[in-house]
Amino acid sequence: MVRHMSETDWQTVLAIARRHALAPLLFHALRSMDVPQGARETLRQAYYATAARNLRLYRRLGELLAAFAAAGHEVLLLKGAYLAEFAYGNPALRPMADLDLLARPQVVPALLETLASQGYVAISSAWGASLRHAVPYRGPDGTLIEIHDRLFETVAASGEETDALWARAIAVSLPEFAARALCPEDALVHLAMHTAMQHGFDNGLLPFLDARQIVERHGAAMDWPALRTRSEAWGAARAVRLVLRLADRYFGLTLPQETFALFPPCPEEMAAAERLVVRAYGENTGVTEDLARLFGERGLRARIRLLRQRLVPPSRSGTPPVARTIAMRRSLARAGRLTGKYGRTALAALLGKRDVRAALHAEQERNRLRTWLTTPGEEW
Repeated sequence: MVRHMSETDWQTVLAIARRHALAPLLFHALRSMDVPQGARETLRQAYYATAARNLRLYRRLGELLAAFAAAGHEVLLLKGAYLAEFAYGNPALRPMADLDLLARPQVVPALLETLASQGYVAISSAWGASLRHAVPYRGPDGTLIEIHDRLFETVAASGEETDALWARAIAVSLPEFAARALCPEDALVHLAMHTAMQHGFDNGLLPFLDARQIVERHGAAMDWPALRTRSEAWGAARAVRLVLRLADRYFGLTLPQETFALFPPCPEEMAAAERLVVRAYGENTGVTEDLARLFGERGLRARIRLLRQRLVPPSRSGTPPVARTIAMRRSLARAGRLTGKYGRTALAALLGKRDVRAALHAEQERNRLRTWLTTPGEEW
């Protein structure tokens, strides 16, 4: 098939590969095939750029882990920091934007002090930008790191669950460091939560390849019934189900039929998720979750009620008048900032601009899917 591809075909393939962060893996997969020189060189550059960046990130990670250990604190590797080497087996294949670590809540302040001593500073513009993200810190060389005190930022686990998660953690090692990471079952559940519940399937095809790599590397030894039970306890059963089924559709999973039967298909939700995965990944339309909810409400009264919920903090009985005045001023200031940031997008939607209306429709579909993902039901 590669032999008969036109230049236009290759340009399309390269655009998709770049868009979904798959160019390094594509270079590796096609290395022995007859690929046009221009396309090969583009993929080669992506491969070696990813290798260089990830090796630099791993060096920084080793330095930070040593500093944390010297202070008597332990962390677990999350996402790319774990996946690039221990699921893909080659850090050049899986791009990393930053370093994500999990820590016990009570030691996070000490870890942040250690980060500060190493020259890392909080990115103030990201503070409070989303309840679904930890505050990122930037190092002197631009390295970004996020320290999480839970697997999913809006779901707090009990102390017993947290202890069990740490007890299941596995030892991993590279020449630069030795560390611990989530066990494969927990890593897969976390990946599904991050992809479906946090990002709402807006982060492209790479997470499904991540899921495939975890399954290919560890699937035969994984406790699949325990994974399903754990995902139900964490409120992530439907997310796991969707991500596994889509990973199989996109990249193929080598799993026995009895294992697949634990995660039955859900055709309507899969179709909705697929539309979100392939829709303009990486394009910033300015349409947010709240903006989509605002335009999804019927009637002026419902929209005003939603705006009040988002902008005005609930008043408590007995609050001094001065405190209420300060809170109102802050709400007005926030309204002004949001109007400046999203006013043009809202106006374009009101005027019926086609691309913005399409983005609103997609975001509303994402909101509906998130509701399904987080709504308990007999048929999970």
